[in-house]
Amino acid sequence: LAPLVVAAQQGGCKVAEGILEEAVGAICLLAETAAGRLDGRPGAHDPALGTTGPASVVSSEAITVVLSGGVLSQEDSFISRGVVARLSKTLPKAKLTRPLMVPAEAAARLAACELASK
Repeated sequence: LAPLVVAAQQGGCKVAEGILEEAVGAICLLAETAAGRLDGRPGAHDPALGTTGPASVVSSEAITVVLSGGVLSQEDSFISRGVVARLSKTLPKAKLTRPLMVPAEAAARLAACELASK
């Protein structure tokens, strides 16, 4: 469905834009919650830990956030731009990056390392 929603948003559909904005929020919430847990505290909105505040995470540690997957693979997409903009504010110490290789190459390299170590 993502390509259809993106096409509708690019055509000026405000409903589609709202859907994409919600997707940006959900993706960022995952990263913000993970950063909060890594920092030894619950994320800003983490129902599993009973917190329900707004997303305003400032991690005390520098972390790397890898932006991977279909909707984040295109740097100039609405979702990718929105995620980068929000995480730059909520996780200012985070290094936002994209994968250096495709998953199949990473798996092959890992397998080669495993075989070499035996």
